[in-house]
Amino acid sequence: LSVSAAGFVMDGKLMATGSELTAFLKQKLQPRSDRKIFVSPELEVAHGQVIAALEAVQAAGGSVALVQIADPLAQ
Repeated sequence: LSVSAAGFVMDGKLMATGSELTAFLKQKLQPRSDRKIFVSPELEVAHGQVIAALEAVQAAGGSVALVQIADPLAQ
């Protein structure tokens, strides 16, 4: 799950709000036994945006496996 200033991106889908992300994650996680989500925020993302992503994962029944800052130099 990528977190940017524009919103949240997973599987090529951009979601602007935490509620959109929660609904998307519920559909994705429902058939899975492994409900871990890897979160990768961009460097310039506000702390609140990252927290919104973490809360959406929890609300969807998932767990955060890793939060890793996206490295802008690794392109």
